[in-house]
Amino acid sequence: MALDIRLKRVNKIYSEGDDLSGVVVFESRSEAKHEGIVLSIEGTVNMQLSSKNVGIFEAFYNSVKPVPLISYGVEIARSGKLPVGKTEIPFEMPLRPKTNRCLYETYHGVFITIQYLIKCEVKRPMLNKDLQKVVEFIVEYRKPPELKPLIDKSVHFLITPESLQNVKDRSKIPKFRISGQLESTVCKITEPFTGELCVEQCDAVIRSIELQLVRVETCGCAEGYARDGRLNMYELAKHRKQPKSQTTEETNAVLVSTETANEVKQDPCIKMKCGSGKECIIETETGAAKCQCISACADNTDVRRRVCSNHNTTWQSDCHLFKHRCTCLEELVND
Repeated sequence: MALDIRLKRVNKIYSEGDDLSGVVVFESRSEAKHEGIVLSIEGTVNMQLSSKNVGIFEAFYNSVKPVPLISYGVEIARSGKLPVGKTEIPFEMPLRPKTNRCLYETYHGVFITIQYLIKCEVKRPMLNKDLQKVVEFIVEYRKPPELKPLIDKSVHFLITPESLQNVKDRSKIPKFRISGQLESTVCKITEPFTGELCVEQCDAVIRSIELQLVRVETCGCAEGYARDGRLNMYELAKHRKQPKSQTTEETNAVLVSTETANEVKQDPCIKMKCGSGKECIIETETGAAKCQCISACADNTDVRRRVCSNHNTTWQSDCHLFKHRCTCLEELVND
C-alpha cells in the first residue's frame, strides 16, 4: 500500500492562522485493514551542535531540548478497511500555535533549525508495520499592511592586490583593478541583490568571474558566541581566451558578500616526528610539513660546551654534530 500527502498549495507556503488543507492519498492493490489513521502537525525549534564548536558550547546545547511551537493531531479515519485502488481523504487543519507561542518563519541554519511537518500515520495489525508519511511545509510571516519603504544605501567598492587579506605570497598575485557598487545594503530577502561589477585592468587571463554570498550565522548564550557561515557560489561569466591587456566586464551583481568566517589553522609540524639532526619546516607553496637537516646552528663560544665524537673530532655544540651527521650520513656518536 502506498501513502502520500498532497497539500492544496503547490508552494507549501503558509502563515500563522491559515488553514492547512489537502488530501491524504492511499493506493492499494488489495483490501487493507487498519486500526485508525491519524494526521498530526508538528513545529519545533531545534538547536544543533556544530563540529567546529565541540567543547565550547557542548554543555549549553545538551541542556536545551527542542522547543515545540505547534503540536496536535486528529483522527481522520477510524478502524476499518481501505478498498482496492485509489482512496483520497480530504483534511483541513488550522495553523494555531501553542499558548504563549508564535509560529516563527521556517529556517534551516548551522546552529538553529525551525521546521514544520505534517505527518500521517496508518496503524496496522500486529504482524504488519505501521505506515508513515512526513511532508515539510513552509511558514512565513505575513506582510505588514503599513511597511515603511526601505532606504537605499548604495555602496561603492574597489578591489586591488593591496586590498586583499590573508595573502601568503603577494608576488604571485597579478596586477588587477576591479570596481563596482551595490545598489543597496538594505534589501528585501525576496528580491534580487543587484549591483555592478567592472574589471578595469587584469594582467592575467580571465577564465571565470564568480560572485559569492556568505550567510554568517551567530548564535549567542551565556558561555559566549558561536559563528559560522555557509557559502553559495554563482558563476557569472566564463571566458576561454582573453588578452593580457586591460579588459572591461560589466554585469549585474546577483549575490555579493564582504563577510567571511575565520578559521583557526593548526600547525602541521605538531604531528611530525623528525629524527636527530633534523628539523620540521613548512613549505611556502603547499603549506605541507617536512623534515630536513638543520640549516644553521648558533655560534658557541663556551669551550666547556663543546663536544667530541667517536672520530676524535671536536664540535662547537651538539647541534653542529647532529647537523654534520645528518648531511654527511656519518655515524657520529657524542663521546
